[in-house]
Amino acid sequence: KRQDIIEWNAGKQASRDQVQVTRHSRQNETSTTQPRTKEVKKSSNESEWSETSSTLIFSATDGTNGCELWILDQENTPVMLMDIHASGDSIPGRELGMHVVETDRGQRFFFDADDGVHGRELWVSDGTSIGTTMLGDMESGDAIGWNSEITMWMNGVVFTTSGQQGNRMWWSNGSVTTSIWQAPWFSASASSELINQTAAITSI
Repeated sequence: KRQDIIEWNAGKQASRDQVQVTRHSRQNETSTTQPRTKEVKKSSNESEWSETSSTLIFSATDGTNGCELWILDQENTPVMLMDIHASGDSIPGRELGMHVVETDRGQRFFFDADDGVHGRELWVSDGTSIGTTMLGDMESGDAIGWNSEITMWMNGVVFTTSGQQGNRMWWSNGSVTTSIWQAPWFSASASSELINQTAAITSI
């Protein structure tokens, strides 16, 4: 499987428009460009930009810590936000991508990740390391897989999980995570609108 990779010299200031897009293969870790002094490789479909806070959060590797969660701050400096999987690759956003949502407590980034202990679960971040956390261990093993879906809804996200407990639907605003049927906004009309918004969730 091939995908776009954005890479730049982490020791050099660069704007979002100045990064270089190359091709990269998960099976072949060699880039089509010459290696640089301090290289950060970012998957273009595993990132989210917040216009409000001028923050880019993304999945990347520096060649030392594996594929982890990074942030490009207002000074255009890439910094690893959290080493979620200390002994491997957490690959944030691999299945669901990354989504910025305006919640009651401000903007939050939602993404899936694997910490090497709980399997692949949904995580949330406010753009700080202390504000980056797993929303819950919803399955024994991976709760988020290739068939999981996510959509923004009611100042949060609705997402699906699958595993030993079957297919389930959840709602979270980053502070509260609950079964969709117990969400504070749930009603028959809201449920109907949600199903109409995303046909992918109607099979749950």
